[in-house]
Amino acid sequence: TNSIISSKGIFGINVNLKNVTDNDDEMTNGKLMAVAHYKKAGDTEYSYVSSAWIYKTPPQKDQFTSYYFPFAYATIPTDISELAIQIVYSGKLGKEENAVAVSPLIKMNILEVKPPSRYVYGIIDVTGDSSINSFTELKLKLKNPTDEDLTDGNIVVLATYMNPIDSSFDPVNTPLPWYIKNEEEVSESVPISDSLPAGSSSDEEYTIDMSNAPIPINTTNLTLQVFYIKTVDGNPKVVAVGFKDIYEPTYINIWNITDYFCMDNGTRVIYSNLANDIDGDGDADMYASPTPFYARLSFGKDANMPTSQRVTAMEWGTPQPNLQAGIEPGQYKKIIILQEQTYYYYYLYVQPIDPNPSDAYRPFTANEVSYRLSSVVNQYSYQLTTINGVDKLAIYAFFYRQAIMIRDVNSHSATMNFILQDGTLPKGTAATNCGQDW
Repeated sequence: TNSIISSKGIFGINVNLKNVTDNDDEMTNGKLMAVAHYKKAGDTEYSYVSSAWIYKTPPQKDQFTSYYFPFAYATIPTDISELAIQIVYSGKLGKEENAVAVSPLIKMNILEVKPPSRYVYGIIDVTGDSSINSFTELKLKLKNPTDEDLTDGNIVVLATYMNPIDSSFDPVNTPLPWYIKNEEEVSESVPISDSLPAGSSSDEEYTIDMSNAPIPINTTNLTLQVFYIKTVDGNPKVVAVGFKDIYEPTYINIWNITDYFCMDNGTRVIYSNLANDIDGDGDADMYASPTPFYARLSFGKDANMPTSQRVTAMEWGTPQPNLQAGIEPGQYKKIIILQEQTYYYYYLYVQPIDPNPSDAYRPFTANEVSYRLSSVVNQYSYQLTTINGVDKLAIYAFFYRQAIMIRDVNSHSATMNFILQDGTLPKGTAATNCGQDW
């Protein structure tokens, strides 16, 4: 048994069948249907969905024949904990004209697919390089909750998705494709030979090599299907499968804009470490220094996730004690991630390199920001400009030492709030709209 998955569910299965009825009765002039029995987590009763009837040569006595059953009217959900398939034959069986034959239940072992320790399934840095246009590696955790040991087989991951119609589309410079193809494509991973013991007490984390068929970064309707495949009688057989519907590739930009400050509804370039008198009262208004910093990025689903549980997803530079900058003033980093939650949390930790250590009045310290982000949801229309109110791109930047700029690209302005190390507000306009200038 094999299956074909999309963002809307499992819409087809392939099954190898052979006629094993008694008395050597042949099947002729009939039709076949597949019936799926499934449970979701917490269900006490099974739910059922059937495929369309198919009209092909019925199964024979002497060999297996492969059949594809489309679930054209209702798909099998992917968030299931149990699944079994039963095949129904209706037609002539031996001398009986309107006979019915059914197969035993073909039980599918369901694997649990979970996010990796770093929380995001995929992450790549595409800063300034439009040639980086796909995910060649994924990470995920697998658990075999069944009572059957899975041995002598391979783990294979299939990613199913839709692509833009225009293959020349540049996702780095324009993150939203206008249209997608009305057909799904599949990327298959390099197999991993491993065993999955029954009732595993812990999740095993795997690095999935997608380099033979990378997942495009401008794709939509993205789902993952994990197979455990064994060779039985010389033929590959799927003995367990897991599903995960993940959100579309989501863009995050990190800016070091410490070479600018925002005041009086406009941006100003910092030309020296000490900003001069701006409001004309004879006092220096802002001690502004273009500041390089080390940056470390991690993700999670909990706003209060302890630091000890966070796993670095990406970093730039080297942290203390051998502090080296990773993002210079005026630079940015653009990353793209794959994850599974509607809302998730972003933790950015920075260690700045003080360009003016003699300035004891404004000490530089390590800093961290965390913020809840919205995912990009599966698109069922063919215009990705309609994103159901969910932000496609959120931009986060460290601004003037411990001040932070947060901007939603779907808005046309951004509110800048400046709070200095000593907790005071700088002179001039403390909160202003500079979004259009950025």
